[in-house]
Amino acid sequence: MLFFGIRLRHFRIDGLFIIPKMPNGSKWGEEMCQSLIQKKVALGMTDEMVRLSLGEPTNIDNREISDKGEKFRWIYGIPRRGTAYIWFKDGVVTKIRQ
Repeated sequence: MLFFGIRLRHFRIDGLFIIPKMPNGSKWGEEMCQSLIQKKVALGMTDEMVRLSLGEPTNIDNREISDKGEKFRWIYGIPRRGTAYIWFKDGVVTKIRQ
């Protein structure tokens, strides 16, 4: 498929956005791929997967680096007005609050 002269082999067009279409046998598994397509976040996702699902966070805070690893929190939205908080440890989602 060509879109504005760009070959799209593993993408589908949803409105004005181009969303990755996960190939069969994706390294992430069917369940995680479905969550990405539906723009949902799940425990165990990587920060790369969350970016694909929700885009760039509004803010990143609570960053803590120690010999036990790296922890941080991503914030989507405006506090007290429909905000999602996603906590990571070593780049993997450990907690979600919406």
